[in-house]
Order: sequence, then C-alpha cells, then structure tokens
Amino acid sequence: MRKTKAKLRKELEELKKSEKYLQALVENSYDVITVLKADGRRIYASPSIQRVTGYSPEEMLGRTPFELMHPDDLPHVLEVFSKGLQEPGFLGSVEYRFLHKDGTWRIHEATGWNLLDDPDVEAVIINYRDITESKQIQERLEKINHLFLGLGVDLITNMERIIETGREIMGAEMVNYYRTEKGRPLYALSTVPGEMLKPIENPKGHICYEVMRRDAPLAIENLDTTGYAETDPYVKGYGLKSCLGYPVIVEGKTKGCIALFDTYRREYAHDEIELLGTLARAMAVEEERLAREEEMKDFIDIASHELRHPITLMKGYALSLRELWERLDEEKMREMLNAIDHGADRLNRLVLGLLD
Repeated sequence: MRKTKAKLRKELEELKKSEKYLQALVENSYDVITVLKADGRRIYASPSIQRVTGYSPEEMLGRTPFELMHPDDLPHVLEVFSKGLQEPGFLGSVEYRFLHKDGTWRIHEATGWNLLDDPDVEAVIINYRDITESKQIQERLEKINHLFLGLGVDLITNMERIIETGREIMGAEMVNYYRTEKGRPLYALSTVPGEMLKPIENPKGHICYEVMRRDAPLAIENLDTTGYAETDPYVKGYGLKSCLGYPVIVEGKTKGCIALFDTYRREYAHDEIELLGTLARAMAVEEERLAREEEMKDFIDIASHELRHPITLMKGYALSLRELWERLDEEKMREMLNAIDHGADRLNRLVLGLLD
C-alpha cells in the first residue's frame, strides 16, 4: 500500500511538471495560440496575442477573430473555417489581413485544428503568427527580380528605373543617385519630377558626398540634428527628415551614391540597408557598362583616325595617278605606287591590330 501511494505521488508530481512545462511553452510561444468554440468565440488566448495584435488576452476573450479581418479576406477564411467544422480532425491553413490595434493591417498566417469531437478538448485550436515583414521582403525581392529582367540597352534609362524601383519598394519619399565623372560629382538622378540629371556645382554639404567619402552606408534617422538640414539643397528644399545612403563601387572605386529620403523620422532596418545595397550593386553594373561603352567610343574614335590617315594617302595617290598618268615618268609612277603599297600594308596592320 505504501509503495502504491509513493508511486501515485510520483506520477502526480510528474504530471504537474509536464503541465507546468506545457503552460510555460504556450505562454512563452512566439506564435499566438487561441482556443475557439464552434461559433468562433475565443475561450483562450495566449499572452503573445498582445505582441502580435496589440490587444490583451482579456480584450479578445469572447470575441471572434473574424471581427477584425480585412473584408476582402473574410469570405475565404469563413469558407475554410466552415469546411473545417464539418470534418473532425481537420487541419487547414489560411493567410489574411488583420487590423492591429494601432490601426495598421498586418498579414497573419494561421493553422487551425478541429478537435471539437475530442472529449478532452471540445474546441478548435488556432495557431497563428504575423508574417507581414517576411511578405514585404518577398514582394521586394520579386520587384527587384522584375527590375533586373526588365533592364534594357539604354543605360541612363536603366539607372532611372533602378532609383524609381528603389522608391517604390522602400516606400521612400525620394530616391536620388549621385554619380561622378573623372572623380568629380557631376549630376544627380532623382525620382522627383524636374530634378533629373541636375548638375551638382558644389558637392560638399550633400549627404552623398559624405557617403562617398566614407565608402560605407550611412543611415540618419533625424536630419534635423545634423548640419545637412542647411547644407544639403534636397534636405532643405523638400523638408526631408531621414536618409539612408549607400555607396556605388565600381572596380574598387566609389563611383556614386544611391540615397533614399523621407519626410518623417525613420529608423532603417538591417534588411532595408541590405536591400539598398542590392540596388547599389545593380547601379554599379550599369556604371561598368557605361564605362565600357565610353572606352569603346574612345577606342573607335582613335581607330577611326588611324584608319583614315592611310586611306586618305592612298586615295590621294590613286587620284594623282589617274589624273597625271600620261605625264608621269616611270620613276614617279613607281614612287606613287610604292606609297600606295605601303599605305595598304599599314592599313592591313591596323586592321589586324583591331581584330586582336
């Protein structure tokens, strides 16, 4: 009898430990766990619901999750929920937009398990999480891929598309690209109408100048606390309050800076800095292409000059021979023909050099 009591006491202690462990697991879970009755009313909500929705568990008890769902998503969610009620043990997932207490729409991913027929539960268990940030990252990456696939042969147009895509995916008020030519800041491309290809006479005082000087990203949450509010014409002229700049580096040298601005104080997240870095690298590719085109143009100009010279000489001698053939002695003819032959040899060497 004493052994039986001791065994029972041990089993009860182990049960209490497992219950405490389970309770701690639920209460400290990153995901939200809610328990619903068949009519959708909550009878339990884990503490993490406040972090995810802004509402305390007490505020959500007795209410259905459908009340704060986006009206465009509600029909599909109700359809899945109704289907799940008809199938004991049903396990299904949905995505929907949920109105956070702060007034913003958040994207939730939920998985529901119908345990209404389980006598120990008699409820629907819902597990959900906020996937807004991961969705935004996914959408941004898709837009960047679309940008890369859509870049054409016109390099300046490509640069304009890069900064416009940056403004769209980063949700920025303005995105500028400052580029240099022969080491001197030359002009800025901007998403603001009327500011495209605007020359920069005095680069010092511009945020881009500091980014290019540092060769490193620069994030400023509040521009009012810096001197740029007075020295940077864009900041001063458009009342900009925050900035994130990233250097554009080509073959180890800083060629420019891509920078986004907002008219409110904004703290830039690590993934946003990385995203701007991706756009900066895309801009670097366009700068490399532009440099190659300019090099090719210079090469063609030089080659054209070198080719024209022997051609002009050969044509001159040929015309002289045609016009003066009957009046020229044999020695003069031989001299002019040799000159044409030498010109042809030089032209041949130039062509072979170009092919190499």
